[in-house]
This record gives sequence, structure tokens and C-alpha cells, in this order.
Amino acid sequence: MKKKMKNLKQSHPVAFWGCFAGTVVICGLLICLLVQGIAKSSTPISLQDAYTRYCHSNYATYSQEVDTLTVDTNPTNQKGAVVADAYTAIQNLNREYGFSDTLLQEMKTAETENWQSRENKKRLVMWNCHPTRGLEVVYYGK
Repeated sequence: MKKKMKNLKQSHPVAFWGCFAGTVVICGLLICLLVQGIAKSSTPISLQDAYTRYCHSNYATYSQEVDTLTVDTNPTNQKGAVVADAYTAIQNLNREYGFSDTLLQEMKTAETENWQSRENKKRLVMWNCHPTRGLEVVYYGK
């Protein structure tokens, strides 16, 4: 095998060094992508950036004073007045902050006057689902 590599290197130096350089570049790109993926997964975006990226002022508010992001599926509190985009925002926020994809369904079915909560390394989220007022979700900074 070494003899074949030596022969290739001697007989086709441009091809050999071109392949070598290509391999180095590909390995470098893969390492960069891996490092960026690890950094992204371990550092959550701020609540303010999440508000800008996933929410709209029709159904969500960000409070800088207490670093909270609130999403309300029925901001007018009128029976049946649901903002469908708010559910999409909640699903996106749950994913962004590392919560299970099933959490939104759990939030929607927990109709109670008591607030429920989940916490992970990235965020604390609390919610209340009322039959007429809808689902209200609050994300807290850490």
C-alpha cells in the first residue's frame, strides 16, 4: 500500500496533493459545523431574540425588566377567540429551549386554575390553560 501511495505521489503529484488538500478542507469544514452545532445546542437564544424570531405582538409580550416572554392563545379572553399562530410560537419556543414536542399537547389538555411548570437547564416555563380564556404560557430567563 505504501508503495502504491509513493508511486501515485511520484507519478501524479498534482492529483495526489489536490486530493490531500481536498481532504483537509472537508475535515476542517466538518469540525467547524460540529463546533457550531455544539455551541448552538448548549447556548439558548435570549427570550428577547426568541420573541423577535417566533412571536407577534398580537399574542405575545416580552418583559425586559423581569426577563419573561408570555404567549397568550386568547389575548382578548373572549370565548372561542383563539390565535392559531400563538400555538405555533409555543411549539417553536418549546423546541428552541429543549422541551419535548409533546409538551404543547400536555399544556393544551391541562385545563385547571392552577399553574403548571417544567424546567430544564435552559429555561423555566409555566402555563395555565383555561376553558374560556385559553392557554397562557410564560418563559423565564435563567
